[in-house]
Amino acid sequence: MISSFLNYLEFEKCVSPHTLKAYRKDLQQFAENYSRQNSSSEAYAFWEDIPIEKAQHQDIRMWIIDMMEVKITPKSINRKLATLRAFYRFVMRKGELEKSPMQKIRTLKTGKALTTFVPEPHLEFIQKIEFENTFQDQQNQLIVELLYGTGIRLSELIELRKENINFLRNTIKVFGKRKRERLIPLYPELVKLIQIFLEKYPSDLPYLIRTKKDKKAYSSLVYRAVRRVLDQVTTVEKRSPHVLRHSFATHLLDRGAELSAVQDLLGHTSLSATEIYTHNTLDKLKKIYKNAHPKAQHLG
Repeated sequence: MISSFLNYLEFEKCVSPHTLKAYRKDLQQFAENYSRQNSSSEAYAFWEDIPIEKAQHQDIRMWIIDMMEVKITPKSINRKLATLRAFYRFVMRKGELEKSPMQKIRTLKTGKALTTFVPEPHLEFIQKIEFENTFQDQQNQLIVELLYGTGIRLSELIELRKENINFLRNTIKVFGKRKRERLIPLYPELVKLIQIFLEKYPSDLPYLIRTKKDKKAYSSLVYRAVRRVLDQVTTVEKRSPHVLRHSFATHLLDRGAELSAVQDLLGHTSLSATEIYTHNTLDKLKKIYKNAHPKAQHLG
């Protein structure tokens, strides 16, 4: 049943490879935990064969306890529980289960953490970095400028094809979660950076970002590129592709962009997903108001 669910996610729901990998990892962890908790003489050649559709809510609670004991955060546990909810909904639709064991499982309470972003002045220092005239350095610069200049996801960057870059309209076409398509504008300097990169390093590969050996890029390559550049401009502890996406959204809102416009640029289906960035902007507005308004000295 696990294999059927993963095939459903990949071929019917068209989730991204990154999302599919996360679902697979969550299900494997639960399946192996369930197998240990219910040890029997029956052995399984593959973890996908473990019948977790037979699990009870007690089994899931034991898994939660085990995760808490090894200090997995409530947020991460809730994400794993969301995977199980999706799995059991699938099993019920197939008629293999009448009642989901997740009905008696509640999500854990989590504190509202603000999104991490790089301050705008820090990112301006990227313009002062002297990138070497090598494929790796030039691509590292392009990766960071694309992530910050468009707000695209890591998976969208890796899948970005040269044919989806429109140099006449200065836009890129990306395919987000569940293959949803959107157009994102490019600022002139970024267009020029892409053009120079393509002229310097031509390739028959359809993807813009690639390896030195002219193969399709992968996640860790992009992570390394982001860290190498951000290490030179900021002291922010978390330096990842997603932090640049957070920075893109936060800086747009700081400069007065409409929330709905930022939602469209990010490819969010729900406005509530975009609203997480308003917390940072609201804090900034409060500080400005408190420092500038004569009657706002005691503003909380």
